[in-house]
Amino acid sequence: MGPSGLVYAADRLGALDVDGVYCVVTAIRRAKAGKCIPSLRKQLQHPNPQALATIVDLLKVMDAKEAVPDLLPLLNHGMADVQAGAIEALLSLGDGRCVQALAPSIVSPTGKCGKRPQARGTREEAESAIRGLAGRRIRDPNRQAAGLGHGRAGLGSAGPPEAASALGGLLESRFVEVRTEAVSALGTLKSQDANGRLHVLLRDDTEAMVRQAVAGALLAIGSRQSVPPLIDALQVESDPQIQKTIVNTLQRMTQARIGLSAEEWKAWLNAHPNFLD
Repeated sequence: MGPSGLVYAADRLGALDVDGVYCVVTAIRRAKAGKCIPSLRKQLQHPNPQALATIVDLLKVMDAKEAVPDLLPLLNHGMADVQAGAIEALLSLGDGRCVQALAPSIVSPTGKCGKRPQARGTREEAESAIRGLAGRRIRDPNRQAAGLGHGRAGLGSAGPPEAASALGGLLESRFVEVRTEAVSALGTLKSQDANGRLHVLLRDDTEAMVRQAVAGALLAIGSRQSVPPLIDALQVESDPQIQKTIVNTLQRMTQARIGLSAEEWKAWLNAHPNFLD
């Protein structure tokens, strides 16, 4: 089938069943028929969720950046497979502004750390977000304007303000893995604006994995204002590994050689009143 025939078939995907859609999508994929992208965008209203997910995946594979506005509404689709596919496609295609739109789809409606509400949410959704945070090709418009091209990096190393803002939203995700990855990426960004929220997570998050990541991120950010919250966290933390991470962070930030005693750390801070200035 030639390019014009593939465009004709793509225009009529809405009338096909799942098997028919799969056959057309496979042909377009093999032919790398970019001329079909406008037609595929129009088919993102397909009534069959399985067929719709197949079309979404094809747009991702074809690097159809122009399809981003059409994919965004699918973040609210009622079917998990379509939601997960849209998230993965947007993370693959989008820039920092696109990630900003992604954040609400994986944030807990309760806004409470460690609480798993009864609202929608799937393992696939979390894994797609984690893959995006850990190593997707993020297109930073600021780097592109400066002639720096596209680096292969996750949100943490991409660096645009939009990425830091989106990551802040992910700190309240209902998925522990997503919260952990967001914390680590904020540390890589050295986001001073995130300090306050990270202090709250260190104190309140119910998951040890997240608290451990926060202690490391605060060291990467390096703000002396984090020392009092770290000492307070050390006083109440029960996990031995996290205690060691907090002490390591405190030692490297202060150059003091104090162990696991929060009282000794408080005494040190009182003896150095100018440290926080």
